[in-house]
Amino acid sequence: MDMTLALEHDIVISISTLARNLTEVGLTHKILILHKLASERDEQCQQDFQQLILHTFQGDGSEFIFVDETSKDECTWACHYGCAMSGARASLSDVFAFIRGDRYSLVAAMTIDGYIAADVVEGSYDCELFYALIMQQVVCYLQFAALSLTHISW
Repeated sequence: MDMTLALEHDIVISISTLARNLTEVGLTHKILILHKLASERDEQCQQDFQQLILHTFQGDGSEFIFVDETSKDECTWACHYGCAMSGARASLSDVFAFIRGDRYSLVAAMTIDGYIAADVVEGSYDCELFYALIMQQVVCYLQFAALSLTHISW
């Protein structure tokens, strides 16, 4: 920030003076305790689904495939620190405002036997990339598994 002031506003200031001035006006550095819940999470729907599985499921778990996405970028570390005026909480949107960097997304699919598919892309998954992963890796696995079961001698 001190370089920005010097280059764009022709103001030369040391970092310690800048920090002292920000503190004097009430801006403080804080550790954030942010817990973000998924916006699509519906507690009642989740409980209904759990009850449905508990009362109607008869298998051994091999019928299920679990798919999840995660991502990593330069913002990941920043979730713990932010700035806000004295007496106010720092918000998550303030933390990410000036962070730049590459973003990588990972999608993995697993069964009770382990991982059956995984893919990493630079950037984020969109519906076309996700669909392609499911069709090319997960559905192919299911077709192979079904074919293997038909060739088993009883």
